[in-house]
Amino acid sequence: VIADAHFAPTDLARNCLLKENVDSKKIFVVGNTGIDALRMTLEMPVPRSVSDLVSKIKSKALRPILMTAHRRENRGDTIENWFKALREFIDQHSDLALIYPMHPNNTGREAAEKYLASSDRVFLMNAIHYGETCHFLKECAFVVTDSGGIQEEASTLGMPVVVCRKTTERSEAVDAGVAKLAGTNTANVLET
Repeated sequence: VIADAHFAPTDLARNCLLKENVDSKKIFVVGNTGIDALRMTLEMPVPRSVSDLVSKIKSKALRPILMTAHRRENRGDTIENWFKALREFIDQHSDLALIYPMHPNNTGREAAEKYLASSDRVFLMNAIHYGETCHFLKECAFVVTDSGGIQEEASTLGMPVVVCRKTTERSEAVDAGVAKLAGTNTANVLET
């Protein structure tokens, strides 16, 4: 309400501002600085931590998938259901390996240890930096996440995204058919 200029990342964001009666002369569609950062980061050398793990996975003729989980609303039974579905999915698809860097807030740590740690095709690790995340994204077959930023980054790379949330503020990827909302119910996550 107090802004003199609105820098919208997409036309959809511009349209949302127009629905809020923001003067169209104050709205500038400028693109997404997060995507600019992704592209810039992918021009940098691949971190050894990424190349080593991806090489290990691919040497076993496995396709890596990346998972991120950190949203506080997904704690407890919600994340238990999600991770249970993921373990079942991994067990059913012997050509996949799951890379799960655990967020510092430890939202998924307990469920990961309960459902995922015992699989030799699941690679649990402590939190990683942004550059590692970007380069893992580039190497993976698809992504399972509750992160808004990862939705944008993965879909920019043309990578399918399973969104483990009931709603998303990043609807462009869903509208484009690259991302699908799965919620966190075990059956829905498994189906998606």
